[in-house]
Amino acid sequence: MDKEIKNILVLKIGGIGDLLLITPALRSLKESYPNAGLYLLTGSKSAEIVNGLPYVNEFVFCDEVLEAEGIGSLFSAGFISGLFRLRKLFKKNRFDVFIEFQNILTLGGVAKPFILSVLSGANRKLGFDTEGRGFFLTEKLADSREDRKHVIERNLELVGLLGCDTKDMKPEISIDSKDFGYARNLLVSKKIEDTDFVIGVHAGANPKYIEQRSWLPENFASVIDKLTEKYGAKVILFGGEDERDWIKRAYDCAKFKPINLAGETIIKQTAALIKRCNFFLANDSGLMHIAVALGVPTVGIFGCGDYGLYGTYPPEFNFTGIWKEIKPAYPKAVRMRYDRYMQLVSVDEVMEACIVRINTLFNR
Repeated sequence: MDKEIKNILVLKIGGIGDLLLITPALRSLKESYPNAGLYLLTGSKSAEIVNGLPYVNEFVFCDEVLEAEGIGSLFSAGFISGLFRLRKLFKKNRFDVFIEFQNILTLGGVAKPFILSVLSGANRKLGFDTEGRGFFLTEKLADSREDRKHVIERNLELVGLLGCDTKDMKPEISIDSKDFGYARNLLVSKKIEDTDFVIGVHAGANPKYIEQRSWLPENFASVIDKLTEKYGAKVILFGGEDERDWIKRAYDCAKFKPINLAGETIIKQTAALIKRCNFFLANDSGLMHIAVALGVPTVGIFGCGDYGLYGTYPPEFNFTGIWKEIKPAYPKAVRMRYDRYMQLVSVDEVMEACIVRINTLFNR
């Protein structure tokens, strides 16, 4: 271990699932460098999912920088003032190591990690070299989409460059008693008892890409009806405020009406409710990864190219990912019509995966 490392700055831009999936790497960093300050630069909205974990000494928020999109935004007053504010903080803390967990898929995506790495002042800059875009890094790992290595494993390999342990892949969420209490009271109000078999469903996705990254709500409704009939389950629909209309389509189409909680809970309350579920079905989303992290048997539906990064959980995670393989994984035509690609997955395929996963709970 490098005993000279006193402060580490970690950059992760993304949603709640992206933050959740770096928690094993954060834990490994803190266990390896317990006396070092660990600072996490991330979005204020996503950070709640990792708030309360003991591995982060300080969160650094600067949404005007992290949420900037397009080359033009890099010259905006908000972006520039945000950089000055960050530079002041960075100079105060004198970072020894900068780690970016970004998968830089486009040339335009290089700008923010590059600028922030320079501003950090760190001599050691670690990250992924996606198609040569990690030119500014001093230590880097190849970011291959073809080896189907889960992003958690990739993240651990990255901190392994600092001598950290890379074995424990389990993501973590800190849920307090208040959120569990809220969940219990809400379940009682919805007439869900301890003996009920509860299935959680997230038919939505990131609101920004919800039409492109979601299996059709009508398909979810078909599976909900079949699972309700087969197992006598009580089904809960989850999702955020911005997903309400999309998820309501699944509710409206279902013959056996589920409990629709979309937009009704904040993220830690949602996590506490998911913990109660016996099984979870979702698109590739933050809520899907929360279910996996909480040990809930889960089936996830994926779009092109994402399964290799986010769906290849080891068997002990009780997860089944469904996707249609095509070559190459990221052709432009498919990226443009991501929604069409997801609809290649049939209701029967999803139903079969759910039955196999649920039957293991009943030892069938």
